[in-house]
Amino acid sequence: MKSIMRIRGIISISLLIAASGVVAANPGAPPGTQWPIPERIDVSKVPAPKPVRRQTDITVGMWYFPIAETNVLANAPWRTPLLYDSTPGAPEVNGIRLADIADPRVIDWHVYWMTKYGVNLMVWDWYPRRVAEDKLDVEWDMNRVLECGFLGKRKLGGPPTSSNRFAGAIDFVVMVTNHMPVASPELPEYLTKHFFSQPNYFKIDGKPWVIFWSPGDLIKETGSAEKAKEFLETIRESAKKAGFPGAYVTACVGYTGEPSPKKIKEAKDCAFDGACAYNYAFARGGKEAPLNGPDGNSYKYRFMDFEKDVRPNHTRIYNILADNFGTDYIAATCPMQDWRGGRKGGAVMCGASPEQFKLMLQEAKEVIQKRNLRPILTVEAWNELGEGAYCEPNLGYGYGWLEAIAEVALPSK
Repeated sequence: MKSIMRIRGIISISLLIAASGVVAANPGAPPGTQWPIPERIDVSKVPAPKPVRRQTDITVGMWYFPIAETNVLANAPWRTPLLYDSTPGAPEVNGIRLADIADPRVIDWHVYWMTKYGVNLMVWDWYPRRVAEDKLDVEWDMNRVLECGFLGKRKLGGPPTSSNRFAGAIDFVVMVTNHMPVASPELPEYLTKHFFSQPNYFKIDGKPWVIFWSPGDLIKETGSAEKAKEFLETIRESAKKAGFPGAYVTACVGYTGEPSPKKIKEAKDCAFDGACAYNYAFARGGKEAPLNGPDGNSYKYRFMDFEKDVRPNHTRIYNILADNFGTDYIAATCPMQDWRGGRKGGAVMCGASPEQFKLMLQEAKEVIQKRNLRPILTVEAWNELGEGAYCEPNLGYGYGWLEAIAEVALPSK
């Protein structure tokens, strides 16, 4: 049994996590820290229960970040996931035992928790890149989590699998995260063979749904909106050759901020089928203030009140994008953002809590119903620790974020 020491003072203390267990609660943790802290789970000793797909009132897609930004735990130890691996040589930070994010045993727990609390779709950040002679490179180590941990490939970039162990439990889609050039002529076929053909790849109107991060960057890479449009059409044609009615290709319009008229126009000029987003953390409102970043230097952080700034901004943007894309807009939500400790400047959502997140989810659901949008919403994110956006069960909030989702998504709630 793990020991739990309660410390309720306001002085700063250390969070100690050893292989045998934890811990103390850190008063520097966000408001809403639960007592007692949930026990951590050793993946080398405790297998995850079998995930079971649950009936929900709405499709809830969880963004999944395939990078373990565990360095942030030195500054924000309350973000520590509940999962760890006691095996010698397993990851750790400052004595905090962790687990390899690409370990299938970790993915098993993640999928189990998602399905238990009403998440029925994983939205994966995937990082392909176009290299010399227009070849496609998918072998960045971060892609190992999806291809090996989730799909069960023996080797990153290896032959496609015919199915995966989660086919009956949860669906998935991928985002072509085009932070770098991606428009290789080999990309459409790779998407089709390795992802679209999976039995649990999520489809809209029978078409495999694929997301692009930045229409603007795709335009820059290809040389024009017309060329970008032609490239997207090759993805649709590849899907058709595989027997689908095409591909449903959406763009993150606004990325993580205000969807300006320029960004909306870029998506439309490229003939994307619809719009979605990561979140709207950098939309209007809030106040900037300098703070020391993770390297000790001063950076600007924007502080926004979740109730007064963040929620109203999201609802306002839902309606802007519904006006521009109609039913082909997919609403985006976010439990919190706190870039302190993990980024050199950025967003800080003050007053974020599972209760406030539940209200955001309800507001998104109401807009979806009122505007007759597709019954899909996304949540950013499962595990983006560096930006303080994480629904994965953790020491600071326990299962609070997932319980908020269950309250809104599951009919029995």
